[in-house]
Amino acid sequence: MAYTLDVKDRALALRRSGSSIREIARTLGISPGTASVWLSSVRLSKHAQQVLKSKQIIGQYKSMLVKQVKKESRQLDLEMRVQKQLETFKLNEVNAKLLCSILYWTEGGRQAGSLVTFMNSDPEMVVTFLKLMRFSFELDERKFRSTLHIHTYHKDDEIKKFWSDTTGIPIAQFTKSYQKQNTQRRKREGYMGCIRVRYYDVRVARELKAYYNVFSRVMI
Repeated sequence: MAYTLDVKDRALALRRSGSSIREIARTLGISPGTASVWLSSVRLSKHAQQVLKSKQIIGQYKSMLVKQVKKESRQLDLEMRVQKQLETFKLNEVNAKLLCSILYWTEGGRQAGSLVTFMNSDPEMVVTFLKLMRFSFELDERKFRSTLHIHTYHKDDEIKKFWSDTTGIPIAQFTKSYQKQNTQRRKREGYMGCIRVRYYDVRVARELKAYYNVFSRVMI
């Protein structure tokens, strides 16, 4: 298809102003291949190069947002399906102990004897473990002890209050925090350190161990 000189001149002007090949093709109603041939010899000024670079960055950002929205939408759909599947699930002492034992198996110390230890930095996981444990067993809350693993940039009192409010364990039952060395090169925003929760009861420790031992041998 033949094009007028006016169309070619407009293409050249748009290119020199910082428009991309695709933008020019779309604006003038020509194919990207034709636009590429016409504009192959055009030398872009620094200003035009900066404009194109800015558009590329914006395009990448928009693409990232689209992907993020799609990802969140898929996750929401999945969670809604799972929620529907769990509508008939009723938490009882047995399955609560099993869930608690699996968390303990993966994130706990599993020492022999009377000590139950659970350590994590994720507040939701810590809360879930403690809720299951409190639901499953008759506990003496005075037997809980907690130790924080924090960095030098943390304020000990603030972090202790956060974890005390989160776990329901009084600050008086927190031992001296363990301070990890930090090079100050990287500070994790929103990171509240790591908590180690301990509960002293041989009955609870042995039963949790029995649950994950039997489950791993018999149920899988």
